[in-house]
Amino acid sequence: MGQPLFLAENFYSVAQFPGHTIVSAFATAPDQEAFRVGTARRSILNGTRNADPTNSLIVDVTADRIREADIIVFDRNSDIAGKTVTLDVSSEVGVFDTRVFVETMPTDVVLGSSLNDPAHMIRTNEGAWLLKFPAVAGLYWRVAVTPLASDSGRLGGVYLGKSFSPTHGGRLPFDDEETWLDFGVVRRGVPDNDVRHGRTGAFGMMMSGEAEWNEAKRQFRDLFGKGVPMWIAPDSDRAERTWFGYNAPGSMAAVFSERPQGRTVVVRADEYDPRLP
Repeated sequence: MGQPLFLAENFYSVAQFPGHTIVSAFATAPDQEAFRVGTARRSILNGTRNADPTNSLIVDVTADRIREADIIVFDRNSDIAGKTVTLDVSSEVGVFDTRVFVETMPTDVVLGSSLNDPAHMIRTNEGAWLLKFPAVAGLYWRVAVTPLASDSGRLGGVYLGKSFSPTHGGRLPFDDEETWLDFGVVRRGVPDNDVRHGRTGAFGMMMSGEAEWNEAKRQFRDLFGKGVPMWIAPDSDRAERTWFGYNAPGSMAAVFSERPQGRTVVVRADEYDPRLP
């Protein structure tokens, strides 16, 4: 059983990073601007596509400073299955000199997909894609989708950032005891009696040192605790079970404790806009 992994940070989110600039290399379709890939909305109506789909779909982000990333997630509202996707990075404007990956996006879910094997993109049970790669730093980042059958598709949610995986972590419930329940999805424009069936989980972790403790506070308190949704892989060796969680109203998101035995964190999340059966 692998360790849990979390991603709340997203370079493509101008809400998180107001100093970041997100642009498309080609003219986009009406109401399909490039910035929409970072809004965390999961509707198939949200995202970006080219006005001319025969062009490659290219979305660039210029960070406010050199930043390091080690994972990317494409949400289920992306239309990229079977297409070739690349990620490039650079510290010089207009010169993308480092190819992070080139991947043909899988159409099927493979059981036992491990985030510790960076050789392939992983498809999740609900249709998202994710890939963990060796950490790389840069100022300019480019995601590009090559057209397939003269169609470059659509990029829905795109999440690029630095993940957090503690050295000592537990999963409650365990993956083979996954808990499903009814809960109200509370978000703008949706009635509070709108009920979805989704996952919930509490994850207990012990921090191995000062660096992990500080990173846990950044991910779980400064981002997730303030309303930023978070990708959760309860078991990094079965990453096809990765899901998208949020801090439900009334929840403390994360409880930090400093004890003689060590520093511990317990994070609780509910699934955000789960796909109905």
